[in-house]
Amino acid sequence: SGSTSRPKGVMVSHGNLLHQIDALFAVLFDRDPTGQHVVSWLPPFHDMGLIFSLLTPPYAGLPVTFMAPYSFLKRPYRWLKAISDTGATASAAPNFAYDLAVAKVTEKERETLDLYKRQRPWSASPRPSPTAASAPPRICPPTGWPRAP
Repeated sequence: SGSTSRPKGVMVSHGNLLHQIDALFAVLFDRDPTGQHVVSWLPPFHDMGLIFSLLTPPYAGLPVTFMAPYSFLKRPYRWLKAISDTGATASAAPNFAYDLAVAKVTEKERETLDLYKRQRPWSASPRPSPTAASAPPRICPPTGWPRAP
């Protein structure tokens, strides 16, 4: 990881990857792909972009909607709109994404979102920040966002 220090290469075995993928499928989706959908803008060179977004969906038989990271960065509403339009139940993002969404998504845009199916906001950061943890209710108060269990 290079998010908290100088980037370092690591060796990851197929067994390690499969264990992580299976654990995500169990924890986030209860090993049931029925009615699940993933939306991701995370790049595949990010650990969560690779494992959560690129490898877990085909392993688990989950539909996934990808968007370019630049599309999210330019207009964070696109990420939330993709979640709303697809009825996505899972999407991961680092702390700054929630902060950016709160700052950039307008009240009028928020009113168009329905994030009710979204199981929980999930931070792809090493340590979720207090602002990221409180962002979901501020992103779309009219339509709601279920709290993490």
